[in-house]
Amino acid sequence: MDRHRLTTACGAMAAALAGLGGCDGGSPARPPAPSTPPLGQPALRAAIPASWASLPEVARSAEAAAHEAEGVAVAAAAWGDAAAGCYLVAMELRGARRDALRVVADKLGWHLDAQAAMHAWQVPERDLNPAEILGKLSVGSLSGGLRALIAFDTRALPRAGLAACFYNEREPATCAAACERLLPQVQVPPLAPRP
Repeated sequence: MDRHRLTTACGAMAAALAGLGGCDGGSPARPPAPSTPPLGQPALRAAIPASWASLPEVARSAEAAAHEAEGVAVAAAAWGDAAAGCYLVAMELRGARRDALRVVADKLGWHLDAQAAMHAWQVPERDLNPAEILGKLSVGSLSGGLRALIAFDTRALPRAGLAACFYNEREPATCAAACERLLPQVQVPPLAPRP
């Protein structure tokens, strides 16, 4: 079932990005508030095709996978056109520990590769802020791409905006065209206000 595969892929992405700040042994900062505001991403939301429906159960699955990591604030949303076989999951994550781009990118790639066949994985050759990570992947009968923008604040705390757009064999050309319009709309989440 496509929805199960989509949920599995989203869980892998969430788990990968949920590790933000968890592996380098950096000193912890003040954890984010337990409740995260709803997903922002206004440009992405505005670009969602009118025929696509909200998929709250997929979004909840992605959030649940990310919440397994301590101190990570996450918001997720998902949309799709089940008749055409097109799906999009978007997430915003904020880490509570200092980290570096290479560590975050390596964790994301490793976790995704464990759940999906990775293709065309593109990570910047040098540290940029924000940094863009692109990839193509497939999970069962679903193919698609992802785009992540990862930024660090002055304390080296990471925050990321990520979207994955998947589709099955029903209407691949239509879905691929929609994904090509949607993924460039991902933005870095704004800095969280300090308490």
